[in-house]
Amino acid sequence: MSNATKNSIETKNLHVGYQQKNSVNLIQQNISIQLAKGEFVGILGKNGIGKSTLLRTLTGVQEAISGDVIINGKNIKSYNYRELSTIISLVLTEQLPDSQLTVFDLVALGRQPYTNWVGKLEKKDLEKIRWALEQTETTALAHRYFYELSDGQLQRVLIARALAQDTQIIMLDEPTAHLDMHHTIKIFQLLKKLSQETNKTIIMTTHEVNLAIKGADQLILLTEKDVVAGKKEALIANNSFDTLFSSEIVNFNATLEQFIITKKS
Repeated sequence: MSNATKNSIETKNLHVGYQQKNSVNLIQQNISIQLAKGEFVGILGKNGIGKSTLLRTLTGVQEAISGDVIINGKNIKSYNYRELSTIISLVLTEQLPDSQLTVFDLVALGRQPYTNWVGKLEKKDLEKIRWALEQTETTALAHRYFYELSDGQLQRVLIARALAQDTQIIMLDEPTAHLDMHHTIKIFQLLKKLSQETNKTIIMTTHEVNLAIKGADQLILLTEKDVVAGKKEALIANNSFDTLFSSEIVNFNATLEQFIITKKS
């Protein structure tokens, strides 16, 4: 099987950051990774290391400084906006603007790449919306206004919107931010289940390092020196987690396969 068929996302010598007027703010460089179709992928690293910048670059929302992002064997620059919106969906943690949208209305927005210019929902669109609500266990919330929801409920609804968009790839930026432990675990379980049952590639940035190590099929680790990607076992064997956080407070325990609080002597 060729890489073009096997990999849903590939990067080649990717440099990410921000282009300013007379200079470039380079955040991460020489990123070369391959993510297979149907994988649940976690992007890990400390605050400000470039997790969200990398995610936005992989979606095409933010332009790369240099290098290539390959989606299904084709350079991301070769896709127009409409084409890309049927391949990649993005879930952000930004506050939604004030409106009178119900949960159903919000999830239905995921069908915009497929509806005609008046946004009329056809039978297939309604089926996708109902399926997305069922998958995220939000059907009972369909007629509630989105601003009435708890943080955990709203996060599941935003994931439902991405599912209704019916893309091969779903990317999420800190989907468990501001959630308690119970709802955080529920979101991880939901995303893992969706990747397994729908064969969609699901990529998320997260600070929930131990949950990601336990549940992700592949991990992308961002440090000041480099970016490494691989399965948990390979990253442990290469001591890759040891440099993820330069802190005397936590250390990675290879036996337990998780970060633990360092005991003071």
